[in-house]
Amino acid sequence: MAFLLCLGVLPLSLNAQDWHAAVQTGLIKEPMLGLLNLPDVITPDCVARGRVVQLFGAASTSSLVIGWLAQSEPCQLTLRHEGTSKTEELPTAESSYEVPAAIVLQREGLWFRIALQRGSSWIARANADDFLPYPDLLADRLSYVPTGWDGRLWDAPGSTDPRPLPAAWRPHLQREAPIQFLASRRVGAQTWIQVRLDPSARCGDALAGVSAVTGWLPAHRPSGAPSAWFYSRGC
Repeated sequence: MAFLLCLGVLPLSLNAQDWHAAVQTGLIKEPMLGLLNLPDVITPDCVARGRVVQLFGAASTSSLVIGWLAQSEPCQLTLRHEGTSKTEELPTAESSYEVPAAIVLQREGLWFRIALQRGSSWIARANADDFLPYPDLLADRLSYVPTGWDGRLWDAPGSTDPRPLPAAWRPHLQREAPIQFLASRRVGAQTWIQVRLDPSARCGDALAGVSAVTGWLPAHRPSGAPSAWFYSRGC
């Protein structure tokens, strides 16, 4: 319990970046595998469970303990490094409305390697349903392609000849482009997603002068950032 009390008075990381929206702000430099809910630490309405969980250096309870994870502020998860008083905000993304989830970089059974501000660590889960794999987590959500997309689509996953979007779509790439997630497929070492650019999908702001377009794109950009994401808080 002393750790929980300390979390209220010790400073978090001096880094002022948006670690609570680490996916959207491009702070994760390694391709993400998905999101990991932590319902034993924080409830869907951001009420602390009063529990802490260990983070390890490898996917084994006999490995080095990296630190302890708990809720420190409403809707925020904080790591205290083992053997020190140093704390830092855990990089997270919302899996649903105001529900912070850890960012998964690797999985081995019920062990998940999650992103830290510097590096990563492993956490064990008892329930596989806590894990929301990307890109399939985009299904049935308000999804979009972030800005910075070059507007290329492929007719089939893994094909070599992309095609540009129709010219009428290109001005809209200066904002998030609304999509419907249709499917995902693994080709070799790369995951692809099939999307439908939908001019009617933007919240209350249908796009004029464009028609729906369907195609495939790599699930990750060259930087490692996801090629598509979703609005966790709806319209």
